[in-house]
Amino acid sequence: MLFYIRQNLRVLGPFPPSELQDMLYKGTLSAETPIREIHDAEWTPLAASWIRRGLTPPIDQLPAIPPAASETPPGSSTTP
Repeated sequence: MLFYIRQNLRVLGPFPPSELQDMLYKGTLSAETPIREIHDAEWTPLAASWIRRGLTPPIDQLPAIPPAASETPPGSSTTP
């Protein structure tokens, strides 16, 4: 499995997942960096693409997901 990345108006690659993960750890890429697999036409954010393929990006690179309204801790207010 090889991926291209789109960064600064350039297409780079192909890269194996292990190299992309190294670039994530170094801060060269983010979870939002557009990538596509070598045979795909569609660009998707790195984190979404990896999750869809069953790969796991580093947890600290995943975008934050706000809690659902039903997950609001008891006693806290959601109104200002």
